[in-house]
Amino acid sequence: TLLSFFLISCGKKTECKGTVYSQNGLHTPSVDIFLLDFFSNHPEIKTKVSSTNSEGYYQFSFRSKRNHWYVVTCENDMNGGKTLKNGETNEVNIYLNK
Repeated sequence: TLLSFFLISCGKKTECKGTVYSQNGLHTPSVDIFLLDFFSNHPEIKTKVSSTNSEGYYQFSFRSKRNHWYVVTCENDMNGGKTLKNGETNEVNIYLNK
């Protein structure tokens, strides 16, 4: 039906929030947060989605697409990013290796 097509095309609201920490465990301000969008065998799409505030905190939300998976990361992310669960609120703290 038209309604089910509309609901599928809109995607699910996915949220992400967390804090970025330095090697010394300090909150790190002014860090750019990126969302990597992966779909099948296509190259990833990298988009800046947020920056940390003065306390190292960030948050953003987006509509996730069906059959896509998403990774949140930043430059010098010790773990190389974290895969998000589509349609949920994800709490992801990021630890820097530099």
